Amino acid sequence: MTRKAFDILPPYPKPKTYHHHDKVKKERRKSKRAFLYFLFGIFFIIILFGLVKFQNNSNPVSSNQTPTPMQNQSSQFELFNDEGGSNLTNEDVITIRLSDGTVSPGSFQQAKDILLKAGFQIEKTEKAANTYDQTIIYYKNNQIAQANKVNDVLKKLFTTQLQESTNLESTFDCLVIVGKK
Repeated sequence: MTRKAFDILPPYPKPKTYHHHDKVKKERRKSKRAFLYFLFGIFFIIILFGLVKFQNNSNPVSSNQTPTPMQNQSSQFELFNDEGGSNLTNEDVITIRLSDGTVSPGSFQQAKDILLKAGFQIEKTEKAANTYDQTIIYYKNNQIAQANKVNDVLKKLFTTQLQESTNLESTFDCLVIVGKK
């Protein structure tokens, strides 16, 4: 019987390989990289929606919509007299908050243009929560004269309704919610 080398010498232990640790490190690097891509993606989406929201808030009526031309313009809407002086005094200026409750943005822009041309000061424009069939003019207690001035200007093109508001306490005189014509 022949003797083999392993019968004489004890077997040497196999050398340890560290391939397992290299695989773990590579997987960790991949998972870290995937996590960073995920974070950058979320950050990009947040920035994108923030910019869109900011742009919508800064421009409530888009500029690509052209207002319809006004038909019945009369000389009573002139801001300046023949000598170049103003027809308005500071105490005559009525401040208005204008809300868009129409389906068509052309009507809202037309109402805004009419009010500005008549000498009213538009404090703020905003989008109304609902759509309205008629234009509603809310006025503060005992200030129906100011509301009537606004009504006289708007009733030529819009169906208007005057409404006294007991809780309208703010910097503006009237709240006009523009509805359908």
